[in-house]
Amino acid sequence: MTLLAGDDFFASRAMTVTVEPRAPQPPFPEHHHDFYEIVLVESGAGVHVFNDRPYTLCSGTVCFVRDRDHHLFENVEGLYLTNVLYRAPQAFRFLTGIDRFLPPDDGQGQVHWHIGQEALQEARQHIRTLAQLAEDHSDEGVAASESRFLQLLLLLHRSCCQLESNRGRDANVLALSLRATSPAVGVEVLSAFLDAPASDDPSDRRSIEAVE
Repeated sequence: MTLLAGDDFFASRAMTVTVEPRAPQPPFPEHHHDFYEIVLVESGAGVHVFNDRPYTLCSGTVCFVRDRDHHLFENVEGLYLTNVLYRAPQAFRFLTGIDRFLPPDDGQGQVHWHIGQEALQEARQHIRTLAQLAEDHSDEGVAASESRFLQLLLLLHRSCCQLESNRGRDANVLALSLRATSPAVGVEVLSAFLDAPASDDPSDRRSIEAVE
């Protein structure tokens, strides 16, 4: 398995954050790295095999990759994404305690999330600034970069948690509604769903084809 080393991506060892756009992202074999990474999908579709488990990618997908994880990309179709690379949380020079805004580091927590288009646009702005700061090796530059990274991390944390909370609320409402549904109505709803034609929406088709 290929090891990607931070020295090949960070402008210097003084830097703690850098940006690597993939426009587009081609199929990429299994690998791991000695740094951490946030993968943000801008557009397109593909399959992300993360620690031997496949996940479907689409616009707004966010994945947190740790230095001990291994992953690959396959079945890509117009997949555009941005990788925000960063040193281990304890290696930051001006920030401490960012672990609380990252997925649990227990190997059991969710690492693939999804954010809405508004949050995606805001994330792009933070990433553009991070890319500009990635060449500034001064203490002021590194401090500014880490500060902007924290803003990005807070945005993703809030967006991912809010969407997950909304999904949980909607699921609870659906579950309560289904409890009051008679068997006859349930059969009618299920039959209507199964008889409906497949979606022609391009994003839906890409997601289905990526899974197939």
